[in-house]
Amino acid sequence: METIEGSPKKTCALQPPSLKRLVLNPRAYLTPFVLFIVFHHLPMFLAFGLIDKPHEGYHNCSRLKDLFRWLHVAFLFHLVLACMMFCSVVYTLSTRVYHERRPEGWLILSIFMGYWANLGWTLYGEAAMRTDTSVCGDTNWEQVQDRADSIGYFQHFDFVFTLCIIMAGACTSYMCGVHSGDDAAEAEKRWQKRCMCCFHAFTCHKTVEYEGDDDVFETLGRVLGKFFVVRYKTNRYEGLSFTDLKFSLDLVSKVQKKEREEEKERTAELAAQGIPTVQHFAPDEEEKRLSDLAFYCRMAIGIYGWPIYVWYSPCYWFRIFGCFKKPLEEQVFEHDNFLGGNRASFVNYTGVKDSDLVYLNCYNFVFQAPYCIVKDKKRKELIISVRGSMSFYDFVTDGLAQIVRMDPSELPDDIPYSFDTRTHYGMLRTARQIFKDLQEGTRKAVFWDFAMAHCSVGGITDDDEMNWKVVVCGHSMGAGVGCILSILLRKFFLNTKAFLYASPPLFDPETAAWTKSFATTAVYGDDIVPRLSISNMAQLRDEMAIHYDAVANEPLFKVKYGVHGKLKDLKEEREQPVAAVGPEPSTRGILGGLPTVLEATNSMNTGTTVPDTSSGSFINTNSFIGGSLTPTVTDFGASGLNVINRPSRDLSNATMITLPQEDSTQEVDVPGEIVHIQTVKMARRCGCTVFLGEQKLQYTLRDASYFRRIWVTPRALQDHMVHHYDRKIRYLVNDCMDFETPVAAHRASASTSTRSRSSWVDDTEQDSKNKPSTPKTNYKDIEAVV
Repeated sequence: METIEGSPKKTCALQPPSLKRLVLNPRAYLTPFVLFIVFHHLPMFLAFGLIDKPHEGYHNCSRLKDLFRWLHVAFLFHLVLACMMFCSVVYTLSTRVYHERRPEGWLILSIFMGYWANLGWTLYGEAAMRTDTSVCGDTNWEQVQDRADSIGYFQHFDFVFTLCIIMAGACTSYMCGVHSGDDAAEAEKRWQKRCMCCFHAFTCHKTVEYEGDDDVFETLGRVLGKFFVVRYKTNRYEGLSFTDLKFSLDLVSKVQKKEREEEKERTAELAAQGIPTVQHFAPDEEEKRLSDLAFYCRMAIGIYGWPIYVWYSPCYWFRIFGCFKKPLEEQVFEHDNFLGGNRASFVNYTGVKDSDLVYLNCYNFVFQAPYCIVKDKKRKELIISVRGSMSFYDFVTDGLAQIVRMDPSELPDDIPYSFDTRTHYGMLRTARQIFKDLQEGTRKAVFWDFAMAHCSVGGITDDDEMNWKVVVCGHSMGAGVGCILSILLRKFFLNTKAFLYASPPLFDPETAAWTKSFATTAVYGDDIVPRLSISNMAQLRDEMAIHYDAVANEPLFKVKYGVHGKLKDLKEEREQPVAAVGPEPSTRGILGGLPTVLEATNSMNTGTTVPDTSSGSFINTNSFIGGSLTPTVTDFGASGLNVINRPSRDLSNATMITLPQEDSTQEVDVPGEIVHIQTVKMARRCGCTVFLGEQKLQYTLRDASYFRRIWVTPRALQDHMVHHYDRKIRYLVNDCMDFETPVAAHRASASTSTRSRSSWVDDTEQDSKNKPSTPKTNYKDIEAVV
């Protein structure tokens, strides 16, 4: 096999240093070494140059001589360490991004050995050398003592800093290095062990006890191994280090940022020409739909309890004391703290009547999420609010993200393809647990019996006593669990609705499209959770591999700092769908393929699908026939029923890694009718509004296909925070909408009909699928109309 040097690989006698198969990654130490030089070594150099010997009394004071001798030796230690760090940084920046042989690894190992030697010298100085020079006589005593104290201060500084560096290096060895193995199963077992250790450390439980045959941590190991384990050309499976992860994500982020800027420009051009680029609710229902979205959002956020209430309302911390108010006869509160903080904070945050909160369960474990039941007599609704992720138990539930089939017997009759309805395993188990709890114990009288008596099984009726309905709401994991729970409840209560906030991709495309009839989902900005699924993570991993491989043979400093013209060419090539994959088609037959960085098998027979972000499609570069490329576009935005193409796992002859094949049954979409809330202008990097103020917001109805790609942006995590959904939706409704003029001039609505719709989604207008104003239409089609 050819390597990046272009010649057959030979056994290298000088292998990178490995401690228990932990390979040092030189790129991980670039920033730390620079910081060490500036904040550790440079002060010691200044001390050596600025602390001079006193004019008198030096030769008569042996203690001061010892201190200066320590300073001179410490200077030599720091000079050698700084030079070694500088050489390591320069060599790493000047070499290629990927190189199998890493001789600077030995230099890094020598640096840490030098730190151990420096620690020994500082310990010797602290223990054996005294800074009290009173025994040296009175000759120039003040100056002598001042010099001794100055050196003593730097002794303490050097000791503390050296000890912290050694401890940080030991604790972050898993982050700065990678574990290698001969089998992917070995890497998955390693992740399984890590998950078990973290679970034991954060929960003080050794394992998860539940009814089931599957091992929770084994499943977590498989899920994490899909993303964090890769196979390089050495045919060894290695864990993807956090340094490589960050480096690759930075490359993807740069390309995506350019794509989004171009997309923004195209959207602005279409808007300037009078072509609608957003779709709104029908004018006669827009106000109610958005007001309901804001109302139930407070329920979804309030269930988080007193920590969220105190965090966002610190001046009203005293309101969390609910222990002074006894529950009514029909109220049941379980597993709340002795202050009744969760109950009091929910009532104060949501503004519901205290008597309307009939049930609250705060117990939390794997597959068991806290939830509450509100009996709103004015709206005639039984509102179930499920809490999102807030504990390590919840993160374990989130991590069990494999997609499994639901039991057809638990599904309503009108669901399509009940025999093949697939969803998130961890959230399905949690929803089943809540559904079971609602029919047992105190919940049976509070919820189930009342719902059977007052909620019409056949839907909406004219009987006021039977015209109650069930509403389920939640944020993040609570949204996913709530959506599955609403489906389970619809088997008994057809008039069940769901309001979801930041729901993760949850159902197969057919089921996700069906949920539009009863579920509404709100997504704010670049929130990563609605884009977080196994298939989307695999796609992100493929993007990282493509962009990493595109710059693998370039010097690191050219890629990292962009000071070379060729980097710009590579960047432009990565922006082109075809060139991002491999060599030019015309050179493939002539040169026989470029030198590879990591091997890929059967790449000539496997097509590569690359994303076309402008249309929400993928361009399939399936074959080079006669030196020509014939791309075909697969549009997944037109319907949720077609097959979704993902980038091939055997990327090309120039790929970085060999990636495992993904199961097509893991493809899932965000449920419900999606309301995407965005800033009118480009969102600021910082979401703080105290000094900069609020940005103007707008909303548009999105198809689930819009969320089949993860955007790597600084706001991906902060847009998921709970206050963004509560405050931003209320800000949108109260300050950014003019309900007297349903279709604002600066936001042309896609709804061409003002009639009231029987369903939340106007699926009866078949010709609307081809209208340029709908989110199901490609931007390329809109450009064709222009």
